[in-house]
Amino acid sequence: MDMTGLSKSRVLVISVDAFPKIGGVSNFAHHISNAIAERCEYAALMSPRMSTKTEIEDNYYNLFPETEAQFKNYEKNKEFEDNRIKNTILSFCKENSINKILLAHHYYYGDGALSAASELGIECELIVHGTELSSQFIESTNVRGRFRPRPVGSRAFQLYRALVRSQKVHCNSRFTKNIAMNIHNILNYSVCGCGLDTRKYMSSGRWKIEGAGRKRHARNANGWTEDVMHLCYVGRIVKHKRVERIYSILEKMDCVLHIVGGGPYEKEVRHAAKTKGIEKRVIFHGAVDESRKNSIVEMSDYLFLPSQMDLKTGGYEGFGITALEAIALGTIPIVSGHEGLDDLTSLYRIGLRGLISEQDADRTITLMSEYKDEYKYKSHIDEARSIIEKHLTWKHVLERMWC
Repeated sequence: MDMTGLSKSRVLVISVDAFPKIGGVSNFAHHISNAIAERCEYAALMSPRMSTKTEIEDNYYNLFPETEAQFKNYEKNKEFEDNRIKNTILSFCKENSINKILLAHHYYYGDGALSAASELGIECELIVHGTELSSQFIESTNVRGRFRPRPVGSRAFQLYRALVRSQKVHCNSRFTKNIAMNIHNILNYSVCGCGLDTRKYMSSGRWKIEGAGRKRHARNANGWTEDVMHLCYVGRIVKHKRVERIYSILEKMDCVLHIVGGGPYEKEVRHAAKTKGIEKRVIFHGAVDESRKNSIVEMSDYLFLPSQMDLKTGGYEGFGITALEAIALGTIPIVSGHEGLDDLTSLYRIGLRGLISEQDADRTITLMSEYKDEYKYKSHIDEARSIIEKHLTWKHVLERMWC
């Protein structure tokens, strides 16, 4: 489909992973549904009953909470649930004259949606974000890895079948595309990336160049009067995020680190701070609302994303949408450049590349010192915002998917 034919399309987006309060890629389904709705005749998002609309200016899509969803017991009742899902989608598509289905996540809804699309004779496309691929096919992360068939009925087999049956597969980064291609030689795919709702930041007055004076004011408003550098990390605390690598910066210079979020690896990250004797300069904020998160990022000098794949779980950073949010809030992101984060440093040049390993602290500190010059810091923010406006809004994501 090209963008000129999109105006007559009636699209159903489906995802089990669409809980906007989590943020990050969990918002992908909501944002892409909104972008579709602005360009086509009709768009709806089908998702479990606990989903609610995210905070986007001008919501145009229809939200269909799937009230019968029982995905927590899906593995035990797969045959029954797949049939129920297929019939639910068939009914919705017929009632609303849907002519295209977009699976924002393969799990739970995948088999039922693909079967419904086949019965209706309409296209069904799939979006892949990364870890759902590598966690099931860890050998696919190695270009020389040999694909091993999976048992019929397993979660990995469901994913493989979704890749095979989908008319087109959309990948959030070049790295994710390579993994998908290692699993199945997809003939029709796109590297769509991720986007930013720039209107939200423009309407709040944040989309403007802000210098060191603005950051000092933001810190003072948050009760920080000491003139030290502030760093931050925003996201889940899991092993592949490598949050503790940021501690190597704190061991070598006087600064404060704000950690926003939580997760199963938090205990280890807290323990590492105590072991290194820096726990008084590491602030764990836990889960916070959008306003508080923005306030912390806005007052920080740098946002860090030091992620690197966990070869045990397959977890990795698929794209790094937090870096786009940091730029919108006037803060330079420093990212490892590993896996999906490479697109931010080499393709779009949004972030600086740093903390690529535990031994990279000195080089990263030198890089940070180069941006003490306020003009250079502001210039990077200005250039990065221009790149976002030209290539990384949700409209651009949609264009890469369907052009």
